[in-house]
Amino acid sequence: MSAEEHPERHIFPWLAPPRCVAVILVAYLALSLIYNIVVPIFEAPDEPQHFMFVKHLADGKGLPVQGEAANSAWAQEGSQPPLYYLAGALLISSIDTDDVDALLWVNPHANMGVPLKLGNKNIYIHTSREAFPYRGAVLAVHLLRLFSALLGAGTILGVWATMHLAWPDRPWLACGAAALTAFMPQFLFITAAVNNDNLVMCLCIWTIYLLMRLWGQPLTWRGGVALGALLGAASLAKLSGLGLFPLAALALGLVAWRDGAWRRVAGTGLVALAVALLVGGWWYARNWALYGDPTGLNAMLDVFGRRVVTLSSLVGEAEGLRISYWAIFGWFNILSAPILYKVLDALTLLAMVGIGAWLWRTRQSLLRSATGYWALLSIAWCVVILAALVRWTGMTSGTQGRLLFPAIGAISGLIMVGLSAWWPRTRQRDGDRWVSLALGGGFFLWALLSPFLTIAPAYARPPITSAVPPSAQAVNITYSDALQLLAYELSQRSASPGEQVSVKTYWRALKPLTADYSIYVHLFGREGPEGEPQRLAQLDTYPGNGTYPTSLWQPGEIVVDRYTLSVSPAAITPTLARLEIGPYDFATKATLAPIRDGEGRTILSPRVAALRIAVPRAPRYEIAHPVGVAFDDGITLLGYDVDKEAVRPGDEMRVTLYWQAGQRPPRKSYTVFVHLVPATGGEMAGQHDGLPVNGHYPTDVWAAGEAVEDVHVVPIRVDARPGDYRLIVGLYDLATGVRLPVAGGGDHAVLAQIKVSW
Repeated sequence: MSAEEHPERHIFPWLAPPRCVAVILVAYLALSLIYNIVVPIFEAPDEPQHFMFVKHLADGKGLPVQGEAANSAWAQEGSQPPLYYLAGALLISSIDTDDVDALLWVNPHANMGVPLKLGNKNIYIHTSREAFPYRGAVLAVHLLRLFSALLGAGTILGVWATMHLAWPDRPWLACGAAALTAFMPQFLFITAAVNNDNLVMCLCIWTIYLLMRLWGQPLTWRGGVALGALLGAASLAKLSGLGLFPLAALALGLVAWRDGAWRRVAGTGLVALAVALLVGGWWYARNWALYGDPTGLNAMLDVFGRRVVTLSSLVGEAEGLRISYWAIFGWFNILSAPILYKVLDALTLLAMVGIGAWLWRTRQSLLRSATGYWALLSIAWCVVILAALVRWTGMTSGTQGRLLFPAIGAISGLIMVGLSAWWPRTRQRDGDRWVSLALGGGFFLWALLSPFLTIAPAYARPPITSAVPPSAQAVNITYSDALQLLAYELSQRSASPGEQVSVKTYWRALKPLTADYSIYVHLFGREGPEGEPQRLAQLDTYPGNGTYPTSLWQPGEIVVDRYTLSVSPAAITPTLARLEIGPYDFATKATLAPIRDGEGRTILSPRVAALRIAVPRAPRYEIAHPVGVAFDDGITLLGYDVDKEAVRPGDEMRVTLYWQAGQRPPRKSYTVFVHLVPATGGEMAGQHDGLPVNGHYPTDVWAAGEAVEDVHVVPIRVDARPGDYRLIVGLYDLATGVRLPVAGGGDHAVLAQIKVSW
């Protein structure tokens, strides 16, 4: 006896079919409510534009006309078919939503569509006006999100019903497909947003359900009316709904081929077409009259923007399409754990191979069975939606996985069948059950954790503290007597090119602030080829990674702000980079001045900290003249190069020194001297004193055992007397003038004989 016949014998009897669909729907609605609450309003793709379309209708202003008003709030969405928006307008018509403009506080540093860039995930600034109890536009948005969630529930139920119709003897396939759909994080994210995708995918799956019913029941004019009504409604929900028309033609053709009833099927098809035109045709006629284009697509592209792409660039966008089908939150900028996408890639590949194997095994009966009919319709529908997506992304940017959601029921069903096909045919039902439970359980856990571990942290405000911890390094830099940077903490004191460095800062507002200042965080290294300091990293942001503008700060509160910098892979190393942090006006790009240090002195640049930048393994240098002179404090002069051994007065001589730190880093910052002294006494012919690497890499930041290339350009005095000179090198403490001793005696190393001649 099967587990389906005796569900009480199963380890999860309360989950057994068909009870599982009720459990799935309840769990989905609970999760959807969590997403509704956790995701800040307007932080889903195009949600503000979708809402403004609904508001326009709810305010009694009629259907939008593209081009009538410049920069219309609905933007490109004003060209969308109106069914979702009409239903939404009825829902919120009694709510005053005129406060919506106050909610659209744009974050100028938002990382829209850049998931790998840290921080500034919020497109808008969110305040306490969005808190519960909801009012005004906030209430309207949440009600529309609940409406979307109910449409999502309709989609899930349609997935289950369609699969149950196609596979009546394998009920776990229907449960698994419904669970996979319901608990997919991206599906939950979209169905908890104001978005017309939710209506079209619900209508699409129920249209496919009706097409499945046509396989098992005689065709009647009532079936044609129902099919036409769904086709017309889908075409009024979104342009992708038009793809159902060729799918319906294929389905009717298969039924006519099976039964040989071409005339009867044609009659049903004509009835369906007539009803569909009656339901949705007026919208396309309106577009033709307004724009000369029945779809209104050109009017949409005029607003959204066009592009010309190559096949290779479309292929390059496939990764983003694949990832965003499963889970990418915000405005295409918040990723889930990377390992999950790799696991899903593997599962998808297994499912595709399994589907291929199943199609091969059933090829002889494929066109004469309900399961074969379902498979052909599902695959054909996926192809239609994918082709529509390719066409769309070939015209404008928008390669997003949610655009495949009109086919989500077909995709979920094919995945279930493909994964179950790996089980032996004698244990097919066991395979259905375990695949369903594993996928459903795994996706449910992922969907449950995502709002709390992935979404909410991206929009969290920075911590507020009452005191700076002792571990922080005090700086007390004041900017225009308005803001004060009290202290900082670096995640590390040394980094490599391409590595990330985290900086935690402690800010305080000295008075109420009416302006919203951006914060710049810049890391400068050695001079580049053009003589300017090389910019190794740059970050510009509102405080709190975009979530807490300064106009919201309370005087006296200490804001803990964290920045993550990515050191340029092209950094010239080694160097002691300087970290500068300060506020500025984003509109004018003007920094706050004057800037004062902790002692009240005016300073030119807010240098906050220094960071050692070096490659993990220093290069092995080819030294022309090795010497191996050991100085005190563990410093060894490995050798040197000189570009010339004979000079004239007024010349320059380039001396390259190769140093190495001992088993422990040097204790102090020492100054290097390079002197050209006469062999028999007298005045020096030239000298150069300075910190190593032209001041960019002092000895007290050297790592243990590190080798350092140090170039000194020695100018030769114009009045230098001709003769033989010795090139001597050493180190000294600038504060005391005391030179470091050399092992074996002395305080310098003699490197070479240099001849000065006229």
